[in-house]
Amino acid sequence: MKSSNSSVMWLELRTQRGNTIVVKDDELPEATKGRIYLFNTAREAMVEYDADIVTPKLFELDASQQTDAESQFGKSWLEARKQVMKKHGKHVTSDDEAPESESKESTEGLTGDIDMPGDDDEELFDDDEQDDG
Repeated sequence: MKSSNSSVMWLELRTQRGNTIVVKDDELPEATKGRIYLFNTAREAMVEYDADIVTPKLFELDASQQTDAESQFGKSWLEARKQVMKKHGKHVTSDDEAPESESKESTEGLTGDIDMPGDDDEELFDDDEQDDG
């Protein structure tokens, strides 16, 4: 995983269950030690992953894939990011905020909950449950 000038990286998470586009944002609040937050586009949720397990399974998207991912998932990503930042008392810059008329509608019904271990991505959390072969 190469570093980027931006604090936001659009990546592909490759697992035995399939591939999923995820978003890594270095400006999000810090996760529990040894874990990282990624926005999982398939679940449209912020998920906390075990960094040692998930990091080797993250791959950069090429320019075309990134453009497609941002177009398809950008709005849901920004909404989830805004909720997490609000929940953790962090300021969201105006570049990341939805227009005022859209903001109230698009965030209604969102709980801002962060998925935790025990969800359907549990093979990414516990080394003991991981099947290497």
